[in-house]
Parts: sequence; C-alpha cells; structure tokens
Amino acid sequence: MEAPTPGLSLDEFAVAIDAHKESHYRPNPEVAYCCRQCESIIRKVYCYVSIHDKRFGRECAGSGQVVKVSLPYCPVCEGVPKKTSSCIHV
Repeated sequence: MEAPTPGLSLDEFAVAIDAHKESHYRPNPEVAYCCRQCESIIRKVYCYVSIHDKRFGRECAGSGQVVKVSLPYCPVCEGVPKKTSSCIHV
C-alpha cells in the first residue's frame, strides 16, 4: 500500500487505509494480518502526514504539524511502499 492521496480529510484518510486492509489482508490472531493472496505476514512502515488547513482550499498550507501513522503492506505482493508521505486537510 502506498500512502493515501494527499488532500483527504482525516476520515477519508482512515477509510482509505481501512478499505485497503479489508480488501487485501485478512485477520490472523497469531500475527495481526496476513495477505489474502500469498499468506505473508503483513508488515508496516510509518507514513508522515502533514496537517493542512482546509480553509486554504486545495493549497497545502497549515501550521507545520506532522503526524506519524502506520502504513501496512505485504512484503511479497506489494513490496515496501515508495510513497510514505501525504497530507490531510482539516
């Protein structure tokens, strides 16, 4: 999984990650999640998300705050994500 598209709201960002997890991974009580396709254990990297003020419209402007969220991926089917930064507009 690559980082969700920049410019989403906080809820849309969470929905994008959850939708990807739901369609590509399955819960496994021993290791949290496995890939639906190859059964590999799902790993995670951290995604850095800039917080922008939606009052500026599509412009990416804000207070300079950044949050770190985990980004899941299958090491076999998807490989380590190349895009690990994004922004949300609140």
